[in-house]
Amino acid sequence: MSDGPHKSLPMSPSWKRAAERIYNEAYSPEDGRDALLAAAKGDWHQRIPESLVNKIQNVLSNGQTELFRDQNVQKLEFLRAEVAGRPLAGEFLDYVVQAVVKGASGDDALSESACQVITDLAARGLRQVEEHYYREPPRNCVTDVRQRSQEAFGRLDAVAIAHQVLGVGKSQRPRTPVKHTGLDDGVSL
Repeated sequence: MSDGPHKSLPMSPSWKRAAERIYNEAYSPEDGRDALLAAAKGDWHQRIPESLVNKIQNVLSNGQTELFRDQNVQKLEFLRAEVAGRPLAGEFLDYVVQAVVKGASGDDALSESACQVITDLAARGLRQVEEHYYREPPRNCVTDVRQRSQEAFGRLDAVAIAHQVLGVGKSQRPRTPVKHTGLDDGVSL
């Protein structure tokens, strides 16, 4: 007897829960979105050190960011050694540098960059889930998984997640995926 195709995924437990909620039609798109949110936030906290975020915030907290844009870019580039061996942290730093070069400053540059990283994380994870279901029989479920994952991804509020992981702006209390255990906790009609 099998525990389902999502159990054999070579992913973290949070991504396995997201895959289960996306694959299983008993879960609503909101459940899939919440599980996707939890998985992306878990990856963020695991793969991007808080010390890096604090150092970037210190560089961007200068009140005259527009006047010293080149100096801020140089200060950010000095943080490259901190992200060595951490591709996601390097990607985040790249997005921050791009945002500063474009003219963004302070929390705006930070949250814009975090939003892009969260979106990338979610998209990568969903592609991995879809690829797994493509390889596992029955293959006819792939189109359903793709459609449900796109629906969950479309409901994702990456800006709110970015504010939550950074601790900036007015963010809501983090949502965790709800586990339906009661008899009346079925698919909403």
